[in-house]
Amino acid sequence: MHKDGRPVLLETSGVPFFDEGGNLKGYRGIDRDITERKRVEEALHASEQEFRLFVEQSSDGLVLTDEGGTIIEWNEAQERLTGLSRQECVGRPLWEVQTNMMPVPVQSPEASHRFEQVVQIALRTGQADFLNKPMEIVLSHSDGTKIIVQQMAFGSKTHQGYRLGSIIRDITQLKRTEEELRASEARYRRLVEASPIPMWINKDWIITYINPVGLKVLGATRPTRLLEGQHGISSIRITTHL
Repeated sequence: MHKDGRPVLLETSGVPFFDEGGNLKGYRGIDRDITERKRVEEALHASEQEFRLFVEQSSDGLVLTDEGGTIIEWNEAQERLTGLSRQECVGRPLWEVQTNMMPVPVQSPEASHRFEQVVQIALRTGQADFLNKPMEIVLSHSDGTKIIVQQMAFGSKTHQGYRLGSIIRDITQLKRTEEELRASEARYRRLVEASPIPMWINKDWIITYINPVGLKVLGATRPTRLLEGQHGISSIRITTHL
Protein backbone atom coordinates (compact mmCIF):
# COMPACT_ATOMS: atom_id res chain seq x y z
CA MET A 1 0.00 0.00 0.00
CA HIS A 2 1.39 3.41 -0.96
CA LYS A 3 1.58 6.03 1.80
CA ASP A 4 -1.16 8.02 0.00
CA GLY A 5 -3.52 5.04 0.32
CA ARG A 6 -3.24 3.70 -3.22
CA PRO A 7 -2.80 -0.06 -3.64
CA VAL A 8 0.49 -0.89 -5.35
CA LEU A 9 1.41 -4.15 -7.05
CA LEU A 10 5.04 -5.15 -6.66
CA GLU A 11 7.16 -7.72 -8.43
CA THR A 12 9.72 -8.94 -5.92
CA SER A 13 12.86 -10.93 -6.42
CA GLY A 14 15.03 -11.73 -3.40
CA VAL A 15 17.48 -14.19 -1.87
CA PRO A 16 17.90 -15.08 1.79
CA PHE A 17 21.17 -14.49 3.62
CA PHE A 18 22.47 -16.26 6.75
CA ASP A 19 24.96 -15.63 9.48
CA GLU A 20 28.04 -17.75 10.14
CA GLY A 21 25.95 -20.15 12.19
CA GLY A 22 23.53 -20.77 9.38
CA ASN A 23 20.73 -18.71 10.89
CA LEU A 24 18.45 -16.74 8.58
CA LYS A 25 19.24 -13.08 8.88
CA GLY A 26 16.97 -11.70 6.20
CA TYR A 27 16.51 -11.21 2.48
CA ARG A 28 18.22 -9.12 -0.14
CA GLY A 29 16.16 -8.29 -3.17
CA ILE A 30 14.54 -5.83 -5.53
CA ASP A 31 10.94 -4.62 -5.62
CA ARG A 32 9.55 -3.33 -8.89
CA ASP A 33 6.28 -1.40 -9.21
CA ILE A 34 4.15 -3.26 -11.83
CA THR A 35 0.85 -1.54 -11.03
CA GLU A 36 0.61 0.19 -14.43
CA ARG A 37 1.66 -2.92 -16.32
CA LYS A 38 -1.06 -4.98 -14.63
CA ARG A 39 -3.60 -2.27 -15.35
CA VAL A 40 -2.69 -2.37 -19.06
CA GLU A 41 -2.84 -6.17 -19.07
CA GLU A 42 -6.30 -6.14 -17.50
CA ALA A 43 -7.52 -3.51 -19.96
CA LEU A 44 -6.15 -5.59 -22.85
CA HIS A 45 -7.86 -8.70 -21.51
CA ALA A 46 -11.17 -6.84 -21.21
CA SER A 47 -10.77 -5.53 -24.75
CA GLU A 48 -10.08 -9.04 -26.04
CA GLN A 49 -13.19 -10.32 -24.26
CA GLU A 50 -15.30 -7.57 -25.85
CA PHE A 51 -13.86 -8.39 -29.28
CA ARG A 52 -14.60 -12.09 -28.76
CA LEU A 53 -18.18 -11.29 -27.75
CA PHE A 54 -18.62 -9.09 -30.83
CA VAL A 55 -17.20 -11.77 -33.13
CA GLU A 56 -19.36 -14.56 -31.75
CA GLN A 57 -22.60 -12.54 -31.66
CA SER A 58 -22.21 -11.07 -35.14
CA SER A 59 -24.83 -12.17 -37.67
CA ASP A 60 -22.22 -11.78 -40.44
CA GLY A 61 -19.42 -14.21 -41.07
CA LEU A 62 -16.05 -12.96 -39.79
CA VAL A 63 -12.70 -14.38 -40.87
CA LEU A 64 -9.26 -13.20 -39.73
CA THR A 65 -5.77 -14.36 -40.71
CA ASP A 66 -2.37 -13.81 -39.19
CA GLU A 67 0.49 -12.12 -41.06
CA GLY A 68 1.30 -15.40 -42.83
CA GLY A 69 -2.21 -15.94 -44.21
CA THR A 70 -3.17 -18.63 -41.71
CA ILE A 71 -6.77 -18.43 -40.49
CA ILE A 72 -6.94 -17.53 -36.79
CA GLU A 73 -10.62 -16.57 -36.53
CA TRP A 74 -13.73 -18.22 -38.02
CA ASN A 75 -16.87 -17.24 -36.16
CA GLU A 76 -20.16 -19.07 -35.65
CA ALA A 77 -21.96 -17.08 -38.36
CA GLN A 78 -19.28 -18.15 -40.85
CA GLU A 79 -19.76 -21.75 -39.73
CA ARG A 80 -23.49 -21.52 -40.48
CA LEU A 81 -22.92 -19.72 -43.77
CA THR A 82 -20.39 -22.23 -45.17
CA GLY A 83 -21.14 -25.41 -43.27
CA LEU A 84 -17.46 -25.55 -42.26
CA SER A 85 -16.61 -25.62 -38.57
CA ARG A 86 -14.06 -23.45 -36.81
CA GLN A 87 -11.97 -26.56 -36.11
CA GLU A 88 -11.87 -27.38 -39.83
CA CYS A 89 -10.61 -23.93 -40.85
CA VAL A 90 -8.51 -22.35 -38.10
CA GLY A 91 -4.85 -23.11 -38.65
CA ARG A 92 -5.19 -23.59 -42.42
CA PRO A 93 -4.08 -21.16 -45.16
CA LEU A 94 -6.80 -18.77 -46.32
CA TRP A 95 -6.23 -19.58 -50.01
CA GLU A 96 -6.66 -23.30 -49.36
CA VAL A 97 -9.99 -22.93 -47.57
CA GLN A 98 -11.26 -20.27 -49.99
CA THR A 99 -10.43 -22.39 -53.04
CA ASN A 100 -12.21 -25.39 -51.52
CA MET A 101 -15.35 -23.26 -51.15
CA MET A 102 -15.37 -22.33 -54.83
CA PRO A 103 -17.90 -24.11 -57.08
CA VAL A 104 -16.43 -27.43 -58.20
CA PRO A 105 -16.03 -26.45 -61.87
CA VAL A 106 -13.55 -23.69 -60.98
CA GLN A 107 -11.61 -25.53 -58.29
CA SER A 108 -8.06 -26.38 -59.31
CA PRO A 109 -4.49 -26.27 -58.00
CA GLU A 110 -3.84 -23.43 -60.43
CA ALA A 111 -6.72 -21.38 -58.99
CA SER A 112 -5.41 -21.98 -55.47
CA HIS A 113 -1.89 -20.93 -56.49
CA ARG A 114 -3.13 -17.73 -58.15
CA PHE A 115 -5.16 -16.79 -55.10
CA GLU A 116 -2.21 -17.57 -52.82
CA GLN A 117 -0.02 -15.16 -54.80
CA VAL A 118 -2.60 -12.38 -54.52
CA VAL A 119 -3.02 -12.98 -50.77
CA GLN A 120 0.75 -12.99 -50.19
CA ILE A 121 1.05 -9.60 -51.87
CA ALA A 122 -1.79 -8.25 -49.70
CA LEU A 123 -0.10 -9.61 -46.57
CA ARG A 124 3.13 -7.81 -47.44
CA THR A 125 1.75 -4.53 -48.78
CA GLY A 126 -1.83 -4.19 -47.60
CA GLN A 127 -2.80 -3.65 -51.23
CA ALA A 128 -4.97 -5.88 -53.44
CA ASP A 129 -7.87 -5.56 -55.87
CA PHE A 130 -10.17 -7.44 -53.50
CA LEU A 131 -9.54 -5.22 -50.47
CA ASN A 132 -11.75 -2.40 -49.14
CA LYS A 133 -14.64 -2.83 -51.55
CA PRO A 134 -17.77 -5.01 -51.48
CA MET A 135 -17.59 -8.01 -53.79
CA GLU A 136 -20.25 -10.55 -54.71
CA ILE A 137 -18.86 -14.09 -54.74
CA VAL A 138 -20.45 -17.43 -55.53
CA LEU A 139 -19.44 -20.12 -53.03
CA SER A 140 -20.32 -23.73 -52.49
CA HIS A 141 -21.78 -24.72 -49.12
CA SER A 142 -20.41 -27.90 -47.59
CA ASP A 143 -23.69 -29.65 -48.52
CA GLY A 144 -23.14 -28.74 -52.19
CA THR A 145 -25.69 -25.94 -52.50
CA LYS A 146 -24.67 -22.70 -54.19
CA ILE A 147 -24.65 -19.55 -52.08
CA ILE A 148 -24.04 -15.94 -53.06
CA VAL A 149 -22.23 -13.77 -50.55
CA GLN A 150 -21.18 -10.16 -50.31
CA GLN A 151 -17.67 -9.90 -48.93
CA MET A 152 -15.75 -6.91 -47.64
CA ALA A 153 -12.07 -7.73 -47.09
CA PHE A 154 -9.59 -5.41 -45.39
CA GLY A 155 -5.99 -5.31 -44.24
CA SER A 156 -4.86 -4.51 -40.70
CA LYS A 157 -1.29 -3.22 -40.27
CA THR A 158 0.92 -4.85 -37.62
CA HIS A 159 4.64 -4.66 -36.86
CA GLN A 160 5.08 -7.92 -38.81
CA GLY A 161 3.14 -6.96 -41.94
CA TYR A 162 -0.61 -7.13 -42.46
CA ARG A 163 -3.38 -9.31 -41.18
CA LEU A 164 -6.37 -9.85 -43.45
CA GLY A 165 -9.97 -9.81 -42.34
CA SER A 166 -13.26 -10.39 -44.11
CA ILE A 167 -16.89 -9.65 -43.29
CA ILE A 168 -19.15 -11.99 -45.22
CA ARG A 169 -22.93 -11.70 -45.61
CA ASP A 170 -25.22 -14.25 -47.25
CA ILE A 171 -27.24 -12.47 -49.96
CA THR A 172 -28.55 -15.60 -51.69
CA GLN A 173 -32.19 -14.86 -50.86
CA LEU A 174 -31.80 -11.19 -51.80
CA LYS A 175 -30.40 -12.12 -55.23
CA ARG A 176 -33.16 -14.69 -55.72
CA THR A 177 -35.79 -12.07 -54.89
CA GLU A 178 -34.20 -9.59 -57.30
CA GLU A 179 -34.21 -12.20 -60.06
CA GLU A 180 -37.86 -13.05 -59.39
CA LEU A 181 -38.72 -9.34 -59.51
CA ARG A 182 -36.95 -8.92 -62.86
CA ALA A 183 -38.79 -11.97 -64.23
CA SER A 184 -42.11 -10.61 -62.96
CA GLU A 185 -41.44 -7.21 -64.56
CA ALA A 186 -40.57 -8.89 -67.85
CA ARG A 187 -43.81 -10.92 -67.79
CA TYR A 188 -45.83 -7.80 -67.01
CA ARG A 189 -44.16 -5.87 -69.84
CA ARG A 190 -44.96 -8.66 -72.31
CA LEU A 191 -48.61 -8.63 -71.22
CA VAL A 192 -48.83 -4.86 -71.60
CA GLU A 193 -47.09 -4.91 -74.99
CA ALA A 194 -49.53 -7.58 -76.25
CA SER A 195 -52.65 -5.98 -74.75
CA PRO A 196 -55.42 -4.92 -77.22
CA ILE A 197 -56.18 -2.03 -74.86
CA PRO A 198 -54.26 1.27 -75.19
CA MET A 199 -52.00 1.74 -72.19
CA TRP A 200 -49.60 4.49 -71.28
CA ILE A 201 -47.89 5.97 -68.26
CA ASN A 202 -48.39 9.69 -67.77
CA LYS A 203 -46.18 11.34 -65.14
CA ASP A 204 -46.82 15.03 -64.48
CA TRP A 205 -48.77 15.12 -67.76
CA ILE A 206 -45.76 13.70 -69.64
CA ILE A 207 -46.09 10.34 -71.41
CA THR A 208 -43.18 8.17 -70.25
CA TYR A 209 -44.41 4.86 -71.71
CA ILE A 210 -46.97 3.81 -74.28
CA ASN A 211 -47.79 0.37 -75.68
CA PRO A 212 -48.19 -0.44 -79.42
CA VAL A 213 -52.01 -0.15 -79.39
CA GLY A 214 -51.71 3.21 -77.66
CA LEU A 215 -49.39 4.39 -80.45
CA LYS A 216 -52.00 3.38 -83.04
CA VAL A 217 -54.74 5.23 -81.18
CA LEU A 218 -52.61 8.39 -81.15
CA GLY A 219 -51.69 7.94 -84.79
CA ALA A 220 -47.98 7.51 -84.09
CA THR A 221 -45.70 4.93 -85.66
CA ARG A 222 -42.98 5.03 -83.00
CA PRO A 223 -42.85 6.24 -79.40
CA THR A 224 -39.76 8.43 -79.73
CA ARG A 225 -41.50 11.76 -80.23
CA LEU A 226 -44.16 11.00 -77.63
CA LEU A 227 -41.48 10.21 -75.02
CA GLU A 228 -39.27 13.23 -75.74
CA GLY A 229 -41.07 15.62 -73.41
CA GLN A 230 -44.36 15.73 -75.30
CA HIS A 231 -47.24 16.61 -73.03
CA GLY A 232 -49.60 13.68 -72.91
CA ILE A 233 -52.60 15.92 -72.30
CA SER A 234 -52.01 17.74 -75.59
CA SER A 235 -51.71 14.47 -77.51
CA ILE A 236 -54.98 12.98 -76.36
CA ARG A 237 -58.45 14.29 -76.96
CA ILE A 238 -60.56 13.81 -73.84
CA THR A 239 -64.27 13.35 -74.45
CA THR A 240 -66.71 13.54 -71.60
CA HIS A 241 -70.12 11.89 -71.90
CA LEU A 242 -72.84 13.33 -69.73
